[in-house]
Amino acid sequence: MNDARLSLWYRRGYYRSESIASALLRAAREAPATPFRFYADGHVHESTVGALCAQGRRAAAALQDAGVCVGDVIAIQLPSRPETAMLYVAAFHAGATVLPIVHTYGPAEVDFILADSAPKLVLCEPPG
Repeated sequence: MNDARLSLWYRRGYYRSESIASALLRAAREAPATPFRFYADGHVHESTVGALCAQGRRAAAALQDAGVCVGDVIAIQLPSRPETAMLYVAAFHAGATVLPIVHTYGPAEVDFILADSAPKLVLCEPPG
């Protein structure tokens, strides 16, 4: 991509110099009642950006209590659900990096990913 096009996209607001986490937290401060809709399990789950971020802050405290620090990697292997989105927000609040693992991967794939990445914490569903 050339510099002129990138500059144009910044001026038009297509790109910003903030992360997704920063943008979400800013939205929660500036417009907490903004609807947050998540489609999962055949249903639309509705909440607000403010509620999502508040839940994420509470979960971030639990991650920190579990020993997660800024810069740590957290592996998340969960289906697409509102709770999964909240865990991503919790990781943002805790300053951790999320390693998403497709929830349909089996033990061999997951073992390879975990051995290669050595995350501080793995969040997944219990076996069975």
